[in-house]
Amino acid sequence: MGQAISKLTIKGYKSIRNLENFELRNINILIGPNGSGKSNFLSFFTLVRATLSENSKGEMDKLGKANRLFYMGSKVTKTCEFKVRSMGGTGFSFSRCLIADPEDSLILNPEYPGMDSGEYPSAQDGQKYLNNAKRNIQKGIYHFHDTSTFAGVKKYCSIRDYEYLHADASNIAAFLWYLKKKHEKEYKIIREVTQLAVPFFDDFLLRESIKDPDDKRAFILFEITTNTLHKKAMLQFHLDTTIIIFVASLN
Repeated sequence: MGQAISKLTIKGYKSIRNLENFELRNINILIGPNGSGKSNFLSFFTLVRATLSENSKGEMDKLGKANRLFYMGSKVTKTCEFKVRSMGGTGFSFSRCLIADPEDSLILNPEYPGMDSGEYPSAQDGQKYLNNAKRNIQKGIYHFHDTSTFAGVKKYCSIRDYEYLHADASNIAAFLWYLKKKHEKEYKIIREVTQLAVPFFDDFLLRESIKDPDDKRAFILFEITTNTLHKKAMLQFHLDTTIIIFVASLN
């Protein structure tokens, strides 16, 4: 299970000009109006994941040009820097600095060490922490923010699409169905944690439907309310991972 991220430093990413040593807990709630940067904060973790990939250049290219990702554009901001730290026995700590190449694509600054001087007793220890980061951060980043009429989470999905949960939860019905059939203990935990947020919740309604003639069986997940959908999407994971919940207002 993943080790929670404890501190972040972000400089020059999208609407985040300078955020230093920002502390995170296992569950975090960000409150702010639309356009205040909540989604930008979460998308930062996708960038972190890309820089840790074996094909980091290709993964960063998918995110867009530097002019769109750097604070106020790449003409104003020349570098995007960040540091991610996790405390504990299987913790990690690493830094990255991104710059733009002549085509305005993101690249890692080759002159940036990636590890703070003196932070680790040896290079071997530093590599161990970096490997821990790769194992934990690359496990999955989920952003269940779209609850509109045409959101993937509200559509039919194939019964066979259960190997892993999609980042937008578009296959959550098949994923929950698989857990219910094959992993009853874990499925029960998901139900119980959901009930903490929604006391009147009993169980997920997973209904078979002949929707696609090539796939014969599919599922749709019926949610109680949009608010419930947000809660159950965020609360289905073990609480030693980092969870960030967005709230547009206190109401």
